[in-house]
Amino acid sequence: MAGQAATVSVLIPVKDRLGSLREAVASVLRQSSRPAEIIIVDDGSALPVVSSVETIDGIRIRVLTNPVNIGGAASYNRALREATGDIVAFLDSDDYWGSEYLREVVALWSSMDASNAGVATGLYWCTDSLTPYRTQIAAPRVTYADLIRNGNCVGGNSVISVRRSQFLAVGGFPKISASYDWGGLLRIATLGDIAVVQKPLVFYRSPSSSALSNYTRSYRRQILAKAELTRMMPEADRPALRRLFRDYAAFALANTKHRRMSRRLLLSAIRNDRKLTGLTLRALILNLVGNRTYTALLRQLARLRTRRFKGPIDGSPLAAEDSAAADFVAERDPTGPGNG
Repeated sequence: MAGQAATVSVLIPVKDRLGSLREAVASVLRQSSRPAEIIIVDDGSALPVVSSVETIDGIRIRVLTNPVNIGGAASYNRALREATGDIVAFLDSDDYWGSEYLREVVALWSSMDASNAGVATGLYWCTDSLTPYRTQIAAPRVTYADLIRNGNCVGGNSVISVRRSQFLAVGGFPKISASYDWGGLLRIATLGDIAVVQKPLVFYRSPSSSALSNYTRSYRRQILAKAELTRMMPEADRPALRRLFRDYAAFALANTKHRRMSRRLLLSAIRNDRKLTGLTLRALILNLVGNRTYTALLRQLARLRTRRFKGPIDGSPLAAEDSAAADFVAERDPTGPGNG
Protein backbone atom coordinates (compact mmCIF):
# COMPACT_ATOMS: atom_id res chain seq x y z
CA MET A 1 0.00 0.00 0.00
CA ALA A 2 3.07 2.20 -0.24
CA GLY A 3 2.37 5.57 -1.85
CA GLN A 4 -1.41 5.18 -1.75
CA ALA A 5 -3.88 6.94 0.53
CA ALA A 6 -5.93 4.19 2.18
CA THR A 7 -9.59 4.59 3.03
CA VAL A 8 -10.46 3.60 6.59
CA SER A 9 -13.58 2.08 8.12
CA VAL A 10 -13.91 2.29 11.91
CA LEU A 11 -15.77 -0.62 13.53
CA ILE A 12 -17.38 -0.27 16.98
CA PRO A 13 -19.50 -3.02 18.59
CA VAL A 14 -21.53 -2.01 21.65
CA LYS A 15 -23.91 -3.47 24.19
CA ASP A 16 -25.49 -1.16 26.78
CA ARG A 17 -22.59 1.31 26.94
CA LEU A 18 -24.25 4.37 25.46
CA GLY A 19 -22.31 6.85 27.56
CA SER A 20 -18.88 5.50 26.65
CA LEU A 21 -20.08 4.90 23.06
CA ARG A 22 -20.70 8.65 22.67
CA GLU A 23 -17.14 9.29 23.88
CA ALA A 24 -15.70 6.66 21.54
CA VAL A 25 -17.54 8.09 18.51
CA ALA A 26 -16.52 11.63 19.52
CA SER A 27 -12.87 10.53 19.60
CA VAL A 28 -13.21 9.30 16.00
CA LEU A 29 -14.89 12.51 14.85
CA ARG A 30 -12.04 14.54 16.40
CA GLN A 31 -9.37 12.76 14.38
CA SER A 32 -7.03 14.98 12.38
CA SER A 33 -7.28 12.36 9.60
CA ARG A 34 -10.91 11.43 9.19
CA PRO A 35 -12.20 7.96 8.26
CA ALA A 36 -14.51 7.16 5.37
CA GLU A 37 -17.14 5.61 7.64
CA ILE A 38 -18.01 4.48 11.15
CA ILE A 39 -19.93 1.23 11.55
CA ILE A 40 -21.55 0.66 14.94
CA VAL A 41 -22.94 -2.77 15.75
CA ASP A 42 -25.66 -2.73 18.41
CA ASP A 43 -25.24 -6.16 19.97
CA GLY A 44 -28.61 -6.47 21.69
CA SER A 45 -28.58 -3.27 23.80
CA ALA A 46 -31.60 -2.63 26.04
CA LEU A 47 -31.95 0.89 24.59
CA PRO A 48 -31.61 1.51 20.84
CA VAL A 49 -28.21 2.81 19.84
CA VAL A 50 -29.61 4.69 16.82
CA SER A 51 -31.14 7.37 19.01
CA SER A 52 -27.82 8.10 20.71
CA VAL A 53 -25.71 8.73 17.59
CA GLU A 54 -25.94 11.80 15.40
CA THR A 55 -25.40 11.84 11.65
CA ILE A 56 -22.29 13.90 10.95
CA ASP A 57 -21.63 15.55 7.57
CA GLY A 58 -18.59 14.16 5.80
CA ILE A 59 -18.48 10.85 7.67
CA ARG A 60 -20.96 8.10 7.01
CA ILE A 61 -22.22 6.57 10.25
CA ARG A 62 -24.03 3.26 9.94
CA VAL A 63 -25.71 1.35 12.76
CA LEU A 64 -26.22 -2.40 12.39
CA THR A 65 -28.51 -4.12 14.89
CA ASN A 66 -28.18 -7.68 16.13
CA PRO A 67 -31.60 -8.97 17.20
CA VAL A 68 -29.88 -10.95 19.97
CA ASN A 69 -26.51 -10.67 21.65
CA ILE A 70 -23.89 -12.58 19.63
CA GLY A 71 -20.70 -11.33 21.33
CA GLY A 72 -17.86 -9.00 20.44
CA ALA A 73 -16.02 -11.24 17.97
CA ALA A 74 -19.11 -12.02 15.88
CA SER A 75 -20.21 -8.36 15.97
CA TYR A 76 -16.79 -7.19 14.75
CA ASN A 77 -16.93 -9.82 11.99
CA ARG A 78 -20.37 -8.62 10.90
CA ALA A 79 -19.08 -5.04 10.63
CA LEU A 80 -15.99 -6.33 8.80
CA ARG A 81 -18.17 -7.88 6.11
CA GLU A 82 -20.18 -4.66 5.74
CA ALA A 83 -17.21 -2.28 5.66
CA THR A 84 -16.07 -0.55 2.44
CA GLY A 85 -12.66 0.81 3.48
CA ASP A 86 -9.30 -0.62 2.42
CA ILE A 87 -8.28 -0.60 6.09
CA VAL A 88 -10.46 -1.47 9.06
CA ALA A 89 -9.63 -0.06 12.49
CA PHE A 90 -11.26 -1.57 15.56
CA LEU A 91 -12.49 0.45 18.53
CA ASP A 92 -14.10 -1.05 21.63
CA SER A 93 -17.03 1.06 22.79
CA ASP A 94 -15.44 1.87 26.16
CA ASP A 95 -12.10 3.02 24.71
CA TYR A 96 -10.99 6.35 23.27
CA TRP A 97 -8.59 7.39 20.50
CA GLY A 98 -6.18 10.29 20.77
CA SER A 99 -6.72 12.86 17.99
CA GLU A 100 -3.62 11.74 16.02
CA TYR A 101 -4.39 8.01 16.05
CA LEU A 102 -5.68 7.67 12.47
CA ARG A 103 -3.12 10.09 11.03
CA GLU A 104 -0.25 8.05 12.46
CA VAL A 105 -1.81 4.73 11.46
CA VAL A 106 -2.59 5.80 7.87
CA ALA A 107 0.89 7.28 7.47
CA LEU A 108 2.48 3.99 8.50
CA TRP A 109 0.17 2.00 6.23
CA SER A 110 1.08 4.26 3.31
CA SER A 111 4.78 3.56 3.80
CA MET A 112 4.54 -0.23 4.07
CA ASP A 113 4.69 -2.99 1.51
CA ALA A 114 2.80 -6.28 1.28
CA SER A 115 5.11 -8.02 3.77
CA ASN A 116 3.28 -6.22 6.57
CA ALA A 117 -0.20 -7.38 7.51
CA GLY A 118 -1.22 -5.02 10.32
CA VAL A 119 -0.56 -1.74 12.10
CA ALA A 120 -0.94 -1.11 15.82
CA THR A 121 -0.06 1.69 18.24
CA GLY A 122 0.84 2.00 21.89
CA LEU A 123 -1.82 2.61 24.52
CA TYR A 124 -2.51 4.17 27.89
CA TRP A 125 -4.10 2.06 30.61
CA CYS A 126 -6.71 4.35 32.18
CA THR A 127 -9.25 4.66 34.96
CA ASP A 128 -12.95 5.02 34.18
CA SER A 129 -12.40 8.78 33.82
CA LEU A 130 -9.69 8.15 31.18
CA THR A 131 -6.88 9.18 33.53
CA PRO A 132 -3.74 7.29 32.39
CA TYR A 133 -1.74 5.35 34.95
CA ARG A 134 0.40 3.06 32.75
CA THR A 135 1.81 3.02 29.20
CA GLN A 136 2.18 -0.03 26.97
CA ILE A 137 4.04 0.01 23.63
CA ALA A 138 5.06 -3.16 21.82
CA ALA A 139 8.26 -3.56 19.82
CA PRO A 140 8.33 -1.74 16.44
CA ARG A 141 7.67 -5.02 14.66
CA VAL A 142 5.73 -7.97 16.08
CA THR A 143 5.85 -11.38 14.39
CA TYR A 144 3.71 -14.49 14.60
CA ALA A 145 6.44 -16.09 16.70
CA ASP A 146 6.30 -13.17 19.15
CA LEU A 147 2.56 -13.63 19.57
CA ILE A 148 2.96 -17.37 20.15
CA ARG A 149 5.76 -16.88 22.64
CA ASN A 150 4.46 -13.81 24.52
CA GLY A 151 0.69 -13.91 24.10
CA ASN A 152 -0.99 -10.65 23.13
CA CYS A 153 1.97 -8.33 23.55
CA VAL A 154 0.40 -5.71 21.25
CA GLY A 155 -2.72 -4.65 23.18
CA GLY A 156 -6.48 -4.79 22.85
CA ASN A 157 -8.73 -4.41 19.83
CA SER A 158 -8.62 -0.62 19.86
CA VAL A 159 -4.95 -0.41 18.84
CA ILE A 160 -5.30 -2.75 15.85
CA SER A 161 -5.89 -2.01 12.16
CA VAL A 162 -5.72 -4.50 9.29
CA ARG A 163 -6.36 -4.77 5.57
CA ARG A 164 -10.03 -5.64 5.23
CA SER A 165 -9.52 -8.13 2.38
CA GLN A 166 -6.75 -9.99 4.20
CA PHE A 167 -8.62 -10.24 7.47
CA LEU A 168 -11.70 -11.55 5.70
CA ALA A 169 -9.52 -14.13 3.94
CA VAL A 170 -8.27 -15.56 7.27
CA GLY A 171 -11.76 -15.63 8.78
CA GLY A 172 -11.73 -12.47 10.90
CA PHE A 173 -11.81 -12.87 14.67
CA PRO A 174 -12.12 -16.42 16.03
CA LYS A 175 -15.51 -17.21 17.54
CA ILE A 176 -14.53 -17.35 21.18
CA SER A 177 -16.00 -15.44 24.11
CA ALA A 178 -12.81 -13.64 25.19
CA SER A 179 -9.21 -13.04 24.06
CA TYR A 180 -10.39 -12.89 20.45
CA ASP A 181 -8.13 -9.85 19.94
CA TRP A 182 -5.12 -12.14 20.43
CA GLY A 183 -6.72 -14.75 18.19
CA GLY A 184 -7.28 -12.15 15.46
CA LEU A 185 -3.68 -10.99 15.70
CA LEU A 186 -2.45 -14.57 15.40
CA ARG A 187 -4.52 -15.06 12.26
CA ILE A 188 -3.38 -11.87 10.55
CA ALA A 189 0.26 -12.45 11.60
CA THR A 190 0.29 -15.65 9.55
CA LEU A 191 0.25 -13.32 6.52
CA GLY A 192 2.87 -10.82 7.66
CA ASP A 193 4.30 -8.80 10.55
CA ILE A 194 2.49 -6.23 12.68
CA ALA A 195 4.14 -2.78 12.56
CA VAL A 196 3.71 -0.71 15.72
CA VAL A 197 3.63 3.09 15.97
CA GLN A 198 5.92 3.87 18.89
CA LYS A 199 3.49 6.25 20.59
CA PRO A 200 0.59 5.66 23.01
CA LEU A 201 -2.42 6.87 21.01
CA VAL A 202 -5.27 4.84 22.55
CA PHE A 203 -6.88 5.28 25.96
CA TYR A 204 -7.84 1.83 27.25
CA ARG A 205 -10.21 1.61 30.20
CA SER A 206 -9.13 -1.18 32.55
CA PRO A 207 -11.51 -2.70 35.15
CA SER A 208 -12.53 -0.18 37.81
CA SER A 209 -12.72 -0.87 41.51
CA SER A 210 -16.50 -1.10 41.15
CA ALA A 211 -16.06 -3.90 38.62
CA LEU A 212 -13.54 -5.93 40.64
CA SER A 213 -16.28 -8.21 41.94
CA ASN A 214 -16.76 -9.39 38.34
CA TYR A 215 -13.06 -9.50 37.50
CA THR A 216 -12.49 -13.07 38.65
CA ARG A 217 -15.43 -14.25 36.57
CA SER A 218 -14.08 -12.35 33.56
CA TYR A 219 -10.60 -13.78 34.04
CA ARG A 220 -11.95 -17.32 34.27
CA ARG A 221 -13.83 -16.70 31.01
CA GLN A 222 -10.62 -15.47 29.36
CA ILE A 223 -8.67 -18.50 30.54
CA LEU A 224 -11.21 -20.92 29.11
CA ALA A 225 -11.33 -18.94 25.86
CA LYS A 226 -7.54 -19.17 25.59
CA ALA A 227 -7.78 -22.91 26.08
CA GLU A 228 -10.29 -23.02 23.23
CA LEU A 229 -8.02 -20.84 21.10
CA THR A 230 -5.09 -23.15 21.80
CA ARG A 231 -7.08 -26.08 20.47
CA MET A 232 -7.68 -24.10 17.26
CA MET A 233 -3.96 -23.56 16.67
CA PRO A 234 -1.92 -25.65 14.22
CA GLU A 235 -0.48 -28.76 15.86
CA ALA A 236 3.08 -27.55 15.34
CA ASP A 237 2.45 -24.39 17.42
CA ARG A 238 0.79 -26.03 20.39
CA PRO A 239 3.98 -26.94 22.30
CA ALA A 240 4.86 -23.25 22.50
CA LEU A 241 1.44 -22.56 24.02
CA ARG A 242 1.61 -25.17 26.76
CA ARG A 243 2.79 -22.59 29.26
CA LEU A 244 -0.76 -21.26 29.19
CA PHE A 245 -1.90 -24.36 31.01
CA ARG A 246 0.60 -23.68 33.78
CA ASP A 247 -1.09 -20.29 34.05
CA TYR A 248 -4.42 -22.08 34.40
CA ALA A 249 -3.08 -24.16 37.26
CA ALA A 250 -1.63 -21.09 38.97
CA PHE A 251 -4.97 -19.35 38.59
CA ALA A 252 -6.75 -22.32 40.12
CA LEU A 253 -4.41 -22.22 43.12
CA ALA A 254 -5.01 -18.52 43.62
CA ASN A 255 -8.82 -18.80 43.47
CA THR A 256 -9.73 -21.40 46.04
CA LYS A 257 -13.41 -20.37 46.17
CA HIS A 258 -14.03 -21.75 42.69
CA ARG A 259 -13.25 -25.39 43.32
CA ARG A 260 -15.22 -26.89 40.43
CA MET A 261 -13.55 -24.52 37.98
CA SER A 262 -10.17 -25.19 39.61
CA ARG A 263 -10.52 -28.92 39.00
CA ARG A 264 -11.40 -28.35 35.35
CA LEU A 265 -8.37 -26.11 34.87
CA LEU A 266 -6.02 -28.49 36.60
CA LEU A 267 -7.24 -31.38 34.48
CA SER A 268 -6.58 -29.25 31.40
CA ALA A 269 -3.09 -28.68 32.71
CA ILE A 270 -2.51 -32.40 33.21
CA ARG A 271 -3.69 -33.25 29.71
CA ASN A 272 -1.59 -30.61 27.98
CA ASP A 273 1.64 -30.25 29.92
CA ARG A 274 3.74 -33.21 31.05
CA LYS A 275 5.79 -30.91 33.29
CA LEU A 276 2.84 -30.76 35.69
CA THR A 277 3.79 -34.06 37.31
CA GLY A 278 3.41 -35.49 40.79
CA LEU A 279 5.36 -33.14 43.04
CA THR A 280 4.23 -30.06 41.15
CA LEU A 281 0.64 -31.24 41.41
CA ARG A 282 1.07 -31.93 45.10
CA ALA A 283 2.13 -28.34 45.72
CA LEU A 284 -0.84 -27.06 43.75
CA ILE A 285 -3.62 -29.39 44.75
CA LEU A 286 -2.98 -30.15 48.41
CA ASN A 287 -3.29 -26.43 49.09
CA LEU A 288 -6.40 -26.24 46.98
CA VAL A 289 -8.76 -29.18 47.01
CA GLY A 290 -7.47 -31.61 49.61
CA ASN A 291 -6.10 -35.13 49.64
CA ARG A 292 -9.06 -37.00 48.12
CA THR A 293 -9.11 -34.89 44.96
CA TYR A 294 -5.32 -35.02 44.78
CA THR A 295 -5.35 -38.84 44.80
CA ALA A 296 -8.05 -38.91 42.11
CA LEU A 297 -6.08 -36.54 39.90
CA LEU A 298 -2.92 -38.62 40.24
CA ARG A 299 -4.83 -41.65 39.05
CA GLN A 300 -6.24 -39.63 36.16
CA LEU A 301 -2.71 -38.57 35.28
CA ALA A 302 -1.51 -42.18 35.31
CA ARG A 303 -4.35 -43.29 33.03
CA LEU A 304 -3.63 -40.44 30.60
CA ARG A 305 0.06 -41.27 30.46
CA THR A 306 -0.61 -44.95 29.87
CA ARG A 307 -3.01 -44.11 27.05
CA ARG A 308 -0.68 -41.57 25.46
CA PHE A 309 2.48 -43.68 25.57
CA LYS A 310 0.74 -47.00 24.64
CA GLY A 311 1.72 -48.78 27.81
CA PRO A 312 2.78 -48.40 31.43
CA ILE A 313 5.84 -46.35 32.30
CA ASP A 314 6.47 -47.74 35.76
CA GLY A 315 10.23 -47.56 35.31
CA SER A 316 10.34 -43.85 34.56
CA PRO A 317 11.33 -41.17 37.08
CA LEU A 318 7.86 -39.66 36.63
CA ALA A 319 6.18 -42.89 37.72
CA ALA A 320 8.39 -43.12 40.81
CA GLU A 321 7.60 -39.53 41.69
CA ASP A 322 3.86 -40.10 41.34
CA SER A 323 4.03 -43.30 43.38
CA ALA A 324 5.81 -41.51 46.21
CA ALA A 325 3.26 -38.72 46.10
CA ALA A 326 0.35 -41.17 46.14
CA ASP A 327 1.86 -42.93 49.18
CA PHE A 328 2.21 -39.55 50.87
CA VAL A 329 -1.50 -38.88 50.34
CA ALA A 330 -2.66 -42.39 51.31
CA GLU A 331 -0.87 -42.12 54.66
CA ARG A 332 -2.81 -38.96 55.46
CA ASP A 333 -6.20 -39.83 53.96
CA PRO A 334 -7.33 -43.29 55.11
CA THR A 335 -10.85 -42.61 53.80
CA GLY A 336 -9.68 -41.70 50.29
CA PRO A 337 -10.33 -43.76 47.13
CA GLY A 338 -9.02 -47.30 47.52
CA ASN A 339 -8.79 -47.05 51.33
CA GLY A 340 -12.28 -47.97 52.36
